Amino acid sequence: MTKTASLLILTFLTLTAVGRATEHCETEIHGFITQGYLKSDRHDFIAETSDGTFQFNEMGLHFNKKLMPGLDASIQFFAYDFGPMGNDQITINQASVTAYYNNFLTLKAGKTKVCYGFYGDGRDMDMLRAFVFLPQGVYPEIYRETIQSAKGIEFYGSGYPEIIEALPPIGEFYYHFQYGAMDIPKDTGISEVISATMHTKAKESSSKPAGNIVVGWEAPFPGFRLQGQCAKFNYHISGTTFGDSFWETKKQEAIGSILAGIDEAYRDELAHQITIANMPIFFSGELFLFIYGAEFTWNDLTLAAEGTLVKLEIDADVNYMAAGAQNTYPYLFKNDTLGYYAMGSYRFSDLIKMGIYYSVYYPNKDDRSMSTGISLGAPDYFAWQKDSCMALQFDLNDNAIFKIEGHYMDGCAQLAYMKPLKDYSETRRYWYLFAAKLSFSF
Repeated sequence: MTKTASLLILTFLTLTAVGRATEHCETEIHGFITQGYLKSDRHDFIAETSDGTFQFNEMGLHFNKKLMPGLDASIQFFAYDFGPMGNDQITINQASVTAYYNNFLTLKAGKTKVCYGFYGDGRDMDMLRAFVFLPQGVYPEIYRETIQSAKGIEFYGSGYPEIIEALPPIGEFYYHFQYGAMDIPKDTGISEVISATMHTKAKESSSKPAGNIVVGWEAPFPGFRLQGQCAKFNYHISGTTFGDSFWETKKQEAIGSILAGIDEAYRDELAHQITIANMPIFFSGELFLFIYGAEFTWNDLTLAAEGTLVKLEIDADVNYMAAGAQNTYPYLFKNDTLGYYAMGSYRFSDLIKMGIYYSVYYPNKDDRSMSTGISLGAPDYFAWQKDSCMALQFDLNDNAIFKIEGHYMDGCAQLAYMKPLKDYSETRRYWYLFAAKLSFSF
């Protein structure tokens, strides 16, 4: 554990002791521990799931203290393990002060949870949903470490604007505005996805402050809401290029664009004299995220659907060797990903809750048949991932739940994000994933 984490824990324990001496300033402490198991019939889904793995757990400890009326402080220590991600390292994924002004304006400053769709900022609260995995078309597990929190400020609130009070009731509006910088670990999260997309081994990564806006509407009748979101992320990544067919293809394209009409034999000879693989590369860019969705809750029934569009633009400086000298070639890469899902869950009794969803993900929305991927050796089914899921939740008592779920997968679009695949011959279009999870909260 870092010295900073230890100091913050000591500080909160001290505040707790002081608070208990004052009736209105006690500290609330909550926590959770989960342990899961994953097994797939083929393919490793982030962890070594083809052999079965217990490398799938979470734990968190949350402190919240009311400093004075309208002013709270909170901190959450969190650790998880999922294959190469997390590795049970204790992190602070929330540490903030919240100042409440009125229903329409609350200010939060510090390290706060990133708003992401309906359920992204509640991902750690396993009791809130019937599923082990949120739909991967909108909530890719690989994004978790990057988008779980950001350092900055947040404004949020809800209400019925006074300027339209004369109109009949039309429901309530709510909003979140966040501005801050996210941590981008170089070996996982969005950095890993971008690096895999660019066939690069990342060595350093960073981000700059950016904005995130969420606007929603709750209908005048209970249970229905609509929500839209727009976010922008900046990133900078440096590393080295892979020695694979991707960069060899890009080299041929660059030679063809610079020397249009060149003889094919001479182009191949020239290409042999240029080295682009295993060379330094620096790229930076912007990622625009759009999420839209609807949710309806009625008694024990919940229905939801969301879609997401991610627009990625990368400016890269690709280094190459030619005639014994190192040169730089500018390369612009653009790509849009698309994902969506439909989901339903129903509580049959105090003991059993069931959920189903169908989720779709396209890493390139303009190339859903992998016409470009085939030329790089990837089968066409790496152009999509369609997930049919059924889950059961068993409420063992007020503090413990057990979940099991099965996934029938069509496509492998997210397989190569954590472990780049060099041999596609062992992959299959259709595969299964089983998940079980025991969660305890207090």
